Order: sequence, then structure tokens, then C-alpha cells
Amino acid sequence: MGCNNKCNSSYFTNLASAARQNSKERYTVVKGDYMKVNVMSIALCGEIGAEVHEDEDQLITVVCGTATVKFGRTNCTADCVRQLNAGESVFIPAGTWHNVCNTGSGLLKVISVYGYASNTTCTHGCSCHIDSGC
Repeated sequence: MGCNNKCNSSYFTNLASAARQNSKERYTVVKGDYMKVNVMSIALCGEIGAEVHEDEDQLITVVCGTATVKFGRTNCTADCVRQLNAGESVFIPAGTWHNVCNTGSGLLKVISVYGYASNTTCTHGCSCHIDSGC
């Protein structure tokens, strides 16, 4: 019996390779009832924009490049700013405003895992501390 990327409801892939090969700003690799996995390609000096996921935890892993991650209690408050390099991750709890900025010298490639793949909408913020200056 042969084996492919899908077996019953399971899905097999190399996420780091998918992220490196991805040229789209945001591409959904797989979505289940309780989890969604995106790969993202963020242009030099680009950003995802300030956002909050009220019902989803998020794990972002840098595959290639350097990111500055800003997060806080509101869309205009950067309570924490950290740099992430390839191989490093940040866990962002539901309800936390955040932004990921490409502060490296080339494309930023990331894997983004959402802990609850609901149909809730993402709320984007204003041009304040989290949403600008990347």
C-alpha cells in the first residue's frame, strides 16, 4: 500500500520546506477543526500588521530571516518587543495584540499555527506602536 501526504484525516508535510518555498504573503497549508497552519512570506521591511485573535492562540516560528515581534494588551501598546531569528518561536495567547515585522536583510519566512481554526475574524488595528515603525 502506498503512502501519500494524506492518511485518513492526518496530513504529513515538511513545514519548514513549505515555508521556504512559499512566495505568497499568507498560504494555508492545512486547516482542521481545531487548528490551522499557515506559511507566510513577508517582504523586506514588511509586516503582518497589528492584529488580535480573540479565540485563537498562535505560535509563530521563524524559518528564514529576522523578525521583530511586538505585542501588548491594546493595538496601540507594545508591552514587549523581541527579535526572533531562524529556528526561534513565539507563543501569542488569544486576545493579545501583536505584529510581526521583517527587520532582516531579505525575505522573512514563517510558520504560523493557530490553536483554534474557527471562522472568527481577525481584528486589525491602527497605526500606533505595534502597527508601525518596523
